[in-house]
Amino acid sequence: MNMGEIAIVIAYAMATNFIESLTALLMLLFICVILPAKWLRDVFLSSGSLLVILSLGYMMYISSHIASNDDSYPTNIVRLIPVVGLLILVLAFLVGRIGFLQKLFEELADRAVIFFYIFLPLGFISFLVVMARNIF
Repeated sequence: MNMGEIAIVIAYAMATNFIESLTALLMLLFICVILPAKWLRDVFLSSGSLLVILSLGYMMYISSHIASNDDSYPTNIVRLIPVVGLLILVLAFLVGRIGFLQKLFEELADRAVIFFYIFLPLGFISFLVVMARNIF
């Protein structure tokens, strides 16, 4: 592949990640809006960070089992989704009540915000490139 083709592949990957990140953020904000304020909104940074980290980690786990062509995929993984989802929600609500974990996840989110300033403009530009390539 030449440099132009490599740049296009990177643009498609960055645009995909941009859309996935926006989707995850909007789902988290929607949950925050519909739940009572003291459940999630008051400790949004720590609970939201844990919720996103665990949810995306579980999605990566599911994706690795789909890619491995495991014969037990449909029954084992699908059966556990509600249990793991409920466990993730409970942990997200508990992290706001435990001072050490709340501080840990707030610090983690504060340090990771630098990636926001790097990847948001790159993702948006990549999205525009992909849209322009598909429209014209």
